[in-house]
Amino acid sequence: MMLRRIAVALLLAACLGPAAAGVTCSEAPPTPESVRKGMRLALQVFGTLNESGESVALIGRVGSDLSKYRLRYSHMGMVVRDHRKGRWTVVHMLNECGTASSALYDEGLGNFFNDDPFAYEAILVFPGPENQQRLLKTLSTMLPTGLYEPAYNMLGYPWSTKYQNSNQWVVEILAAAWAPEGAVFNRQQAQSWLKQAGYQPTLLKIGTFERLGGRMFRANIAFDDHPNELRFSDQIYTATVESAADFVKRFDPKAKTLVVKLQEIPERIPVAAPPTRPAAPASPPVQSRRTEAVPPAPPAPPAAPAKDLYTEILKLDELRKRGLLTDAEFDAQKKKLLDAK
Repeated sequence: MMLRRIAVALLLAACLGPAAAGVTCSEAPPTPESVRKGMRLALQVFGTLNESGESVALIGRVGSDLSKYRLRYSHMGMVVRDHRKGRWTVVHMLNECGTASSALYDEGLGNFFNDDPFAYEAILVFPGPENQQRLLKTLSTMLPTGLYEPAYNMLGYPWSTKYQNSNQWVVEILAAAWAPEGAVFNRQQAQSWLKQAGYQPTLLKIGTFERLGGRMFRANIAFDDHPNELRFSDQIYTATVESAADFVKRFDPKAKTLVVKLQEIPERIPVAAPPTRPAAPASPPVQSRRTEAVPPAPPAPPAAPAKDLYTEILKLDELRKRGLLTDAEFDAQKKKLLDAK
């Protein structure tokens, strides 16, 4: 049954656009294989979240290969169980296709993992019960919007308000949620509390030529918010998934972390039929002067009927009910199927 649901997701490959924080949009559509893997990982994460019994978590995904910087994950959001748009909806900030601006999104896990990453893997960070409730309360207010800065910088300096990257937005929301009530209403206050609480951004060693190349050829990378004494000594501090996860674990002794890796189902290996006894030799054919006509080959079986449109829409609706597609995403995919017919 699960494989059938994922097979339905493959039909969406042409209309699901890739969404990766800080990655230039690709003109090539996602491949069926990447969509299949992304949907399977989404199903695994959905099941893990359901079994956890938790209400909210930080969720990170792999993007490009960042091993040269000793990083594994590239993008983080918050996933909410009882969200108004559906069960386990991801709330996150995304860079708009490699530009210097961003937007806030609420979307299903299917879209969150609809990318072509270096590895299909997710990290879930569950704060303790009390801090989960405080985070949920903050997410229900206007504070997340008030702490949002649309000027995007993939390597934004975490102690500056000139730019913001997606991971920095998450960390500043944690500050608003976990600082004493009424202490954080803007980004300066959030950053001040994070310093006091011991948040440690990630240090990246980025040389002069790499900085110049990134600034010249990528609109979503800037360094002018970093202090000169750090920038010119190749020390670039920024907010990463790893730094956010480490902060939560240090700040909240009851926090726990889970890593979910894509588990592929191996193909079934056909079982060979048992050997049969050799047949007795046939009698020699009787000679005849009459020429026997060769019987015509049987007609090819008729082609399998196309999938029933109603059934496909029902399967899409099942994905929506499970939280892998939002209502808007479901309507868009349904329209795509209807137009294709």
